[in-house]
Amino acid sequence: MSVVKEVWIVSRSVSFGDGTGGLERAVATQATLLADNGWKVTVVCPRQLASEPTPAGISVLGVDWPRFARRPGAPGFGLAFAVWARRVRKTLMVSMPQSASLYVHGGGAGVLRRLRPWPARAVANPHGMEEFRRAGLARETNRVFARYLARGARLADSVLATDSGLVEVVQKNLRVSRSQVSIIPNGVDLAYLDRTAHAGKDSAIFADIVSVGRMTYNKGYDLLAEALAGLEDFAPVSWVHFGDGPAKNDVVSSVAASQNVRLRVIAGAPDETVQASIARSRVFVQPSRYEGSSLTTLEAMSRGSVCVGTPVGGIPEKILDGLTGYLAASATATDIADAVRRALADQGTTGSAARALVQQKYDLANIAERLSMELAPRSKPTVVQVARHIGQGAGVAQVVQSLEASFKKAGVETRRITLQNSGLRSRRQITRSLSGKLALLFEVIWFSAWGTLAIRRARKQQPGAYFLVHGDPIGGDVYVNHGLLKEVMRQRWASRRSLPANPMHWFTLARDEVRYRNRLQGRIVCLNDDDAKTLDCLYGKVPTPVSVIPNGVDLDKFGNVDASERHRIRESIGIRDESYVLLFIGHEYERKGLFIALEAMPALSRDCVLLVVGGSPEMVEHARGRATALGVVARTVFVGPVDNPEAYYAASDILLLPTAYETGPLVLLEALAAGLPAVITRTGIAPAVVTPGVNGQLVDRDSASVADGVKATLGLLTSDRHRTIATVKDSARGYGWDAIAQQYLELLVTSRQNQ
Repeated sequence: MSVVKEVWIVSRSVSFGDGTGGLERAVATQATLLADNGWKVTVVCPRQLASEPTPAGISVLGVDWPRFARRPGAPGFGLAFAVWARRVRKTLMVSMPQSASLYVHGGGAGVLRRLRPWPARAVANPHGMEEFRRAGLARETNRVFARYLARGARLADSVLATDSGLVEVVQKNLRVSRSQVSIIPNGVDLAYLDRTAHAGKDSAIFADIVSVGRMTYNKGYDLLAEALAGLEDFAPVSWVHFGDGPAKNDVVSSVAASQNVRLRVIAGAPDETVQASIARSRVFVQPSRYEGSSLTTLEAMSRGSVCVGTPVGGIPEKILDGLTGYLAASATATDIADAVRRALADQGTTGSAARALVQQKYDLANIAERLSMELAPRSKPTVVQVARHIGQGAGVAQVVQSLEASFKKAGVETRRITLQNSGLRSRRQITRSLSGKLALLFEVIWFSAWGTLAIRRARKQQPGAYFLVHGDPIGGDVYVNHGLLKEVMRQRWASRRSLPANPMHWFTLARDEVRYRNRLQGRIVCLNDDDAKTLDCLYGKVPTPVSVIPNGVDLDKFGNVDASERHRIRESIGIRDESYVLLFIGHEYERKGLFIALEAMPALSRDCVLLVVGGSPEMVEHARGRATALGVVARTVFVGPVDNPEAYYAASDILLLPTAYETGPLVLLEALAAGLPAVITRTGIAPAVVTPGVNGQLVDRDSASVADGVKATLGLLTSDRHRTIATVKDSARGYGWDAIAQQYLELLVTSRQNQ
């Protein structure tokens, strides 16, 4: 089953343009990666970042950051972050579809607390977790809030660790179990970085030492300044740093006191310049006191640079001392200085090994599938079908059962809300008696009211389920219009000038006025294009979006009817093998045109027999009287209602259905799948399915036209029976229930997203 893949990403920082922070670059890179792999991506970030141009397939939703503490590390930043996360949670509860996955970064995990409804899957990426490192009192105040937010990751379905060495740290800091942690490294787009570095070669800056990142305490640039000041044997050492931050002034002051270091700090440089400068300089240094995966280290390694790093976070898995770079023994100025000395003496072997490691393990092309699999919901959606009756036979009950079978085949969990669930005894037998009509009226009114309330209750209890409603109740994600009573009544008025006498019809008309003139369901499905147009004609511009999905047919069941049944069924009901059997299936004799079919029989050869399936005993008796009056009762066979009509398709030659109004008649598709050409009026799906002279005839609703259609279709069968049957079967192949169920699943997801 294929459904729309959608992910909402929450981060306090993101940069799709030029940026030097690891978090903002990682979020942008992964969002782009997911979009390139078919995900619909929405990034939720502070509003001031939302105006930045984004790649195709990515939407950005800005949520107002509080008016105070807008810079990381500023007094009150932790509180501001908590206030922002609360605003984001409210936004998600209103705007995010339940079918979407949610991917939260860093302290953005705080939105998971009290989030309702829950997304299809929630994944948290804690990144460097700097907030869990003890610091001075000023920083500690901010970090109390930051830790609280980050530990919202405990509620996620999965928590990512970017390196195996960080798994225990993630478990300890976030208080999650090992089974909850998945390892997916940060990656870099090698092809993009190669293009970017090449584009910036003319603006590249050469230096002995290059570094990239926000100048904060945990990044350790003050340690690097102290280390370089002690490299008297390499003095003067040129150092260019790309990035800004609260520790900038301290670092610049420290370097100014030394005669051995020449520092140039560049803020806001384009990516082309940054990447080209990394490639051109002698040594890249990541002097962190505390680190996550270190995306900037990966970028430097991808440039083939000689790299130096400290043994924190995920750096030791990337910089293998003496092989892919030089790893300081500890995050101190002395040990960093020692590693830089060795790097400056490097003959270029570690740089090529570093790039090879990135190609093998950290290229985005290798990570894309793993990230997509982690974000994909682990279970198929649940579909709750709502219908008065569900079961074999014909009509709506059969449609619902067929869809249910195809949903289950696709691995979808299915549930039901039916009349039986309400505690009311089901009445399936059709009857024309007054008591029967009153019982049916009560049944329809009861299930319309009870079912509507049941849908509302169930949606609260099962917020992740999709509700597909057939018939009486109002509400749900998708309502399937199986027929418009108002159109039937309009046609009846046009032909007879009579108003409906059945009180159930008046109730249904009133209920449909409420349903169609208000947006009370996510979407309406009509079974053919003409019905969708009729809906607008009858009720004005319907406010609920309308889609068209036809009914389907069980191709295996009806396409492989046992040919041996033909003789057995005919013999059991008294029809000769050499007769041509015209099959009529339906319970509503008048609307479906049985009496017109009977009137056409005198004009047909005496070899033609009309086989009538369906109807109550009272209806059969009335129709038998009409057949007697027309002198065709000897050529008319009534079998009444049956649960499994496929055997009667085997016994027949042509489907005859001169109906007044249909939407998506199951019998038409079933007959075609069984190899029976159809003689049918131009209604519902028939004009789209029946090609005159190929798989049947389209006729007017009068006996003469019906008789002519039957004669023409008999001509097809007598000229080349086997070829005609094969052609007829081919015309139904595109309407298998599995394909139709797939359309419903996709529509259910789309409908929920747009509500």
